[in-house]
Amino acid sequence: MTKDEAATEVYRRLAADVTAIAPKGIGFRSETWSSVDPSTVDFCLALSKWEQTASEADRLAVKKCYENVMAAWRRAVVAYERTIQRSDKCHNPRT
Repeated sequence: MTKDEAATEVYRRLAADVTAIAPKGIGFRSETWSSVDPSTVDFCLALSKWEQTASEADRLAVKKCYENVMAAWRRAVVAYERTIQRSDKCHNPRT
């Protein structure tokens, strides 16, 4: 597997992992992207650097950034679900 193929596989794996935890509709919220963009940018930069160097240190940086992206998405999911719950309470108040 070439470095490009390996990087593509890492991107695919990340996309699959995010898809597995992200509820439908979360991507329509600008708040979601505001919260996940910084870690995603760091991930992309780390992956690009690893593609160039193929060093173990850069591979570990990619792994750490991957974990940070997933943590950011988990936080975004929690925030999204809280927003949905509040919205449901407003539209369907229990008496």
